Amino acid sequence: MSNPDDMVLQERYRALLLASRNLFSLTSLDDLVANILKYAYVMVLAEACSMFLPDRVRHELVIYSGRGKDNPINAYRIPWNKGVAGSVFHERKFLRIDDALHDPRVMQINDGSGFVARSMLCAPLVDKHDCFGVLQVLNPINRPIFTQLDQDIFEGLTGIVTGALVRFDRDQKIRQETRQTHEMALAMEIQKSFLPPEELCLAQSEMRVRYRPARTIGGDFYASIPLPGDRLLAALGDVSGQGIPAALTTAQITTEMQALAPVAREGLAAYVFALNNVLCRRLAAGRFAATTFLLHDPQRETMEIICAGQFEPWRWLDDVWEPVQVPRALALGIFADQTFTATSAPCRAGEKWLLFSDGINEGRSATGEEYGFARLRASLGAGPASETLDRAWQDWESFVDGEHQHDDACLVLILIKPRAA
Repeated sequence: MSNPDDMVLQERYRALLLASRNLFSLTSLDDLVANILKYAYVMVLAEACSMFLPDRVRHELVIYSGRGKDNPINAYRIPWNKGVAGSVFHERKFLRIDDALHDPRVMQINDGSGFVARSMLCAPLVDKHDCFGVLQVLNPINRPIFTQLDQDIFEGLTGIVTGALVRFDRDQKIRQETRQTHEMALAMEIQKSFLPPEELCLAQSEMRVRYRPARTIGGDFYASIPLPGDRLLAALGDVSGQGIPAALTTAQITTEMQALAPVAREGLAAYVFALNNVLCRRLAAGRFAATTFLLHDPQRETMEIICAGQFEPWRWLDDVWEPVQVPRALALGIFADQTFTATSAPCRAGEKWLLFSDGINEGRSATGEEYGFARLRASLGAGPASETLDRAWQDWESFVDGEHQHDDACLVLILIKPRAA
């Protein structure tokens, strides 16, 4: 006849083998925890078992009860530096307590069933430098205390459980990264679909753009709107936020800019005033757009400028690139009925005007060095507009670490053409 004790021992080891096979195939945290606790019951022959998983934001341990979700103790939280579980979690050392009734470290939690912890095994689920939680079993069945065999089996289980949690954590991170990559690609598509072509050629001016979104989508946008009388309305902006919300905001802003284009016949200040009021009504709370506007009028030979939270433009005049000094205004979308003052500058044929986003001057090399204004000015030089822009863009791209580009980058160059005879 088979020895009953041998049969029980075989059943316990069979459960350990099943755990090693099955736990690594589960993709739901609830299923993983439920199966871990089920195997713990069988292997250690205990009255109760539980897992403590860390909430790293609230610095708490969340209890998962082997008695199921209906147990009042399930989802109960304790400070992660309190009790036996807290000690094991932080010190990352196995604990065996034979007399839990008189051990001051033991927190007797009342779940309404009258259950009292008398003896326990408590183990950290540690992989290298990370502790994924704590596994605990209470009160051995038909034994006064847990034996060395119980402890050996329990430690074997904790090794399997830790491996399963490491695999689950890795798979979750991979799924999150995949989802984020998909969202970033979608955000880029949204953003680009609402931006105009990168080249616009009018009778009295040309506008050329170089634009590269960051992987995190910072929300840069530009606009090139032809107006009656060969006028050109140009803008470069940067919306607050990142990802799909930022991309949707740029889409909304560029749409409103096109819709309000007829207002520009009253001047740039009237146009920006109207645009700001619309954005104050329609943008989500906390959203705003730092934007620089240019309005070229070839008949009057002027360039109107408004800097609303963005860099002032640079102008190539008398063989020198220099910033155009203009007053600064608040970004769009913050305060309704805000007045804007446009600066009108003489604008002659042959001049070049540059707008750039902070992704240019703040672009970093692989060593963390910023590109800066001095490098931008040196890269521009003289020559035709297309060559000037290409040279500056190539210099910037060769400097920055493209794999870790932290913000969108945009350069806008406007060439003023001679008036036709």
